[in-house]
Amino acid sequence: MRTLLKIISMMALLSAGLSAQAQGPAGPFGPPEGRMRDRVRERIKTIKVWKLTDELNLSQAQSEKFFPVYNRNFERLEEIEQEKRKVMDRLVDATAESKPDEAEIAEIRKYLDRLDSLDQEIQDLKVKFRGELKNILTELQIGKLYLFEFRFRQQMQEIMRDIRREGGRPHFDRNQDK
Repeated sequence: MRTLLKIISMMALLSAGLSAQAQGPAGPFGPPEGRMRDRVRERIKTIKVWKLTDELNLSQAQSEKFFPVYNRNFERLEEIEQEKRKVMDRLVDATAESKPDEAEIAEIRKYLDRLDSLDQEIQDLKVKFRGELKNILTELQIGKLYLFEFRFRQQMQEIMRDIRREGGRPHFDRNQDK
């Protein structure tokens, strides 16, 4: 488990270094973050696919059926989450007034309704995804997939927390695995 965290952290650090070199000198506000973030995400995705294949003990036939469904679902979830973040940003702005007028209250209501709608869309997508998985994976593999996703998300949050705590640099404890 700690080895996976180290691999992901190293890949992120390596990606950041390669990205900075490829982009040339930084502008007044630092390097363009979008490209670096995209490279880090791609490397994490690669590691995730590798670990997921291993964790679920997927056969070649299962992999060929599973990953297109998984990727489509994952991409749609990311789109919804991105939209949720945008709506939340707008909600922050809309609730800045301590005494909003009727138009501002209507706007807040609109954002809350949209958030509810997006949450329902996520739930519907998860139910549909699980239904699709029943034709590809065993119940045991589906259970392992859910646990993998939960643990992977936790690990990513821990890594990000560590990186932020260390001022943007991952912390590697050389004595961890000894």
